[in-house]
Amino acid sequence: SLMRTLIGGLPALGGSIRWQGHALRSLSPRELAATVAFAAPRSGDTQDFSVEQLVLLGRIGARGLFAQPDAEDLSIVDSVIERMGLSGLRERRLGQLSDGERQLAGVARALAQQSRVLILDEPAASLDPGRQARLLEIVAQLIADGQAVILSTHDPNHALFIADELLLWQAPSTIVWGSAQALLEASRLEAMYGVPVRRHQTSEGEAVFAVGMRRR
Repeated sequence: SLMRTLIGGLPALGGSIRWQGHALRSLSPRELAATVAFAAPRSGDTQDFSVEQLVLLGRIGARGLFAQPDAEDLSIVDSVIERMGLSGLRERRLGQLSDGERQLAGVARALAQQSRVLILDEPAASLDPGRQARLLEIVAQLIADGQAVILSTHDPNHALFIADELLLWQAPSTIVWGSAQALLEASRLEAMYGVPVRRHQTSEGEAVFAVGMRRR
């Protein structure tokens, strides 16, 4: 709900949403498309589209609904499809894909939009561990290249891997904001999840959280 509210898909219950100082409701469709792109699981994209056609939709905001894609658009689409590891599926219809493959295609469409901010709502949902790692590496590289990313996740390891700052939201109303390194601690996560959480250190010195019940 929060992610959809940020792009105007749901009305805000209070306060206001501003992108780069401009009220969300004041932005034209093209200005909004240039400002923020959104990808979420279970997006409802038509199953008759191919992966390539879906990713090409990400260029509509820049070119207009009825404009024909030019060489630049096609080059961007090719680059994004390759980057997401979807080259072998570009002609495949969405209805023929697994949930995880459709999820990657949805993220590729958002990347093709080339907006200033990329909002990813649980982007690793439905992905196997290998594809989760690949997707997080792509997101981390985008951030390193200067892309602003807002991402939601239930996995603290994903947040630890890519996040600079966190908003921890514990239903119904406990919200904490701060740096990822400061907030991602076992005791805080235990209180949020209601299960034991242990923080381990890998041989390379990286932190990893183990979430779940301890074996008796």
